[in-house]
Amino acid sequence: MAVIFSFLAIAGVSLFLARSHMELSDSKQKSAAVRSLFNVHSALGRAHAVVNEAMNSVESQALNRNVALAQPETANGVAYVADTNRSVRVRTVKPSSRFDTDGNELPPVDEGGAPLPYEVLPYGWYVLEARMYEPLYTLADGATRGQLKLVRQYVRDGTPLSNNFVAVIDDDLGLGGSPVNPGKPAEGEIITNKHLYIMTTNPYYANRLLAVDGVSYTAGATEANTVYLHPDNNFEAEPLYLPLPSSLTSNPDNPDDTLKAYSLGDNPLAVALNTGNMQYTVTMSGVSSADDLKAAGGDPAPTVQLNCGVSGTGPCQGMCIEGNINTKVTFAGDTVTVRLTKATDANKWIQVSGLPAPDNGVLFCDTRVDVGGIARRTQLEGAVTTRTTLATTGNVDVCGSVRYYDDDGDAATKQVYTASLTGVDPADYGTLPEIPSGEVISSSVAVSYFANQRPCGLAAEEGDGFYDGDAVLGVVASQDIILLAQLPQNAEIAGAYLALQKRLTLEGLGYNAAGQLVYLDGNNPFYIYKGGRSSVRRFGSLVSYKRPCTTVVTGTGSFLYGFRRGFSLFDEAMKQQPPPFFPKDKKPQYLGWELKDLGVKTIQ
Repeated sequence: MAVIFSFLAIAGVSLFLARSHMELSDSKQKSAAVRSLFNVHSALGRAHAVVNEAMNSVESQALNRNVALAQPETANGVAYVADTNRSVRVRTVKPSSRFDTDGNELPPVDEGGAPLPYEVLPYGWYVLEARMYEPLYTLADGATRGQLKLVRQYVRDGTPLSNNFVAVIDDDLGLGGSPVNPGKPAEGEIITNKHLYIMTTNPYYANRLLAVDGVSYTAGATEANTVYLHPDNNFEAEPLYLPLPSSLTSNPDNPDDTLKAYSLGDNPLAVALNTGNMQYTVTMSGVSSADDLKAAGGDPAPTVQLNCGVSGTGPCQGMCIEGNINTKVTFAGDTVTVRLTKATDANKWIQVSGLPAPDNGVLFCDTRVDVGGIARRTQLEGAVTTRTTLATTGNVDVCGSVRYYDDDGDAATKQVYTASLTGVDPADYGTLPEIPSGEVISSSVAVSYFANQRPCGLAAEEGDGFYDGDAVLGVVASQDIILLAQLPQNAEIAGAYLALQKRLTLEGLGYNAAGQLVYLDGNNPFYIYKGGRSSVRRFGSLVSYKRPCTTVVTGTGSFLYGFRRGFSLFDEAMKQQPPPFFPKDKKPQYLGWELKDLGVKTIQ
């Protein structure tokens, strides 16, 4: 019995030693795998640092620099990564998902196996790539057999400013609550580069809140009764930077990388500003030629130029209006009407109708401050169906509603009386009638404002009324963006609005040098004793250098000036498809990791 016991004891020790050896070997392999993983993360981290350094510096004049991390390889004019064995590479095309037995990427193919070209990524996007080898064990000949993996991460060379629901650059920001959509997180960040004030007893704040200089509570709000629904608020955040206004027309590092350059393209074509124009309808008032619109004798005559490709017959990618003049831009689906008005005489103008609305491009109004012009005004209104950025070296005056529509005429949003939703299936929301734009809404009546999107899983049907377009409008003003009192009682302002030096505000309000409200026009329809305006709806994004204002209230909270009601929705499409060439903050935007298993390989 003792012998047997001893044998079993020895066998047990041998088994223990063998198992310990295996566990030690496994531990070494795991350690090597962890080191490999650490190395690839470090490599991508270094790539991140390169991105951060290569992008716009603080207050840089560069508006949309497109700087690669490392020079991508090219084939047939398309940049891509051919040799994925390099430690960290950058590509500007969508990666393939096909690999050979050695783990090298194969080009994309169609269903029949024929090669396909790499798909170019949207403007400003890159893919960081790094290989990772996780050793499993060593063969007798010394070769290592292990798991080969590829780590990828998408990165945008800057974060479009349209990602922000509300951003204030050089002022404090007061909040009285943010929309709460049950079961769905709020989109779009709310940020101030200064101090954030939580106001009123409305306790719920659903959007991510960011402030550089802390947060405090006022007007009935307390820290105890405030509920933050977003898990990642930050009241010691990094500041947000705007490009300089001069970068709209000038970029010393890359002259082609300005909004004006994008509007002109390489071969702009002049539009004849006379009634003999056979392509577009031209009408005039009080003038006989464009020379009659000049504000001063030394001004250049105003011009309108189109960017329609090299041949001039392709899709419109841009329009550039130049001159020391005031301009009115009216969108009408895929066309646009522009009126050029003499700055010193509103009765003298030239209007061009039926111009193509830029799609995936820029409509630029250059008031030529570089040759003595003044930062003039551009009026804006209309129905937008394209993807366009409107920018100006002057001011923007919103004179009518700006709304998104699809090709069937269905609006991107709806405002209805809440009672009209009772008993109505969400599948029928698209056919609900909207509140007329000229109707005054009683303050005691509940109103609902929502994105007119087809419910998830519901098949599209002709005439269902849901919005099926992809319109987006960016508005960039060097100066103010002002909502005019001629807006309808129920106005909608769709788009991403950016005031580089001043603010979005109301006609008839005046501010001192410190940005404090010191004047309101008692004769303006916005004034309470002139009726005010019923409601304003904002669908999109707002970035303002100074604190924006759409309503003025008294010290007791009573309405005094502007819109009696306000509704806001963030346009979620702005996250991935911002307006074309819309300015960016210097911080890159990273998406999640992608890890591809390329199989077990032998490495010598």
